[in-house]
Amino acid sequence: MPNHWVFGVCHVGLHPPGDLVLAVNPQSDYLNQAGPARILSLPTTREKAEATIPYLLDAFANHTPIGPSVPSFAPWTWSILDPDMAQAIEDGLKKHDVKPALCKVGVCTTKGRDISEAARARFLSRLPGFLKGIKPDTVSPGDST
Repeated sequence: MPNHWVFGVCHVGLHPPGDLVLAVNPQSDYLNQAGPARILSLPTTREKAEATIPYLLDAFANHTPIGPSVPSFAPWTWSILDPDMAQAIEDGLKKHDVKPALCKVGVCTTKGRDISEAARARFLSRLPGFLKGIKPDTVSPGDST
């Protein structure tokens, strides 16, 4: 099975509100997540990328299994919807001396986007159960990242 992951950021109205980094493997529909963090409200793509990088890496290094327990591993390839964000994250990964093989961030296909959005919707619909009694106020779809 290809080890490709599509990732993005979405806002969840928790207490306090925050943004989650979600990464889905389109072939297996397995999802990793990290956060909450302050990302989407930052003014520039570069700032959003810098804020995303630690959570993106954390989603793989310290992920909490959603579903069957799977050992942590790095993706072989990954992509995001927004080309500017892909370039900014790629530049940021290089700046932070991440292994070169992980620094290439592509732009996801329409199919990858659709699978990612469906996985995100399923995760967010189950989020109140994960929070054990804490209910999110709102869930917004995020921006093009």
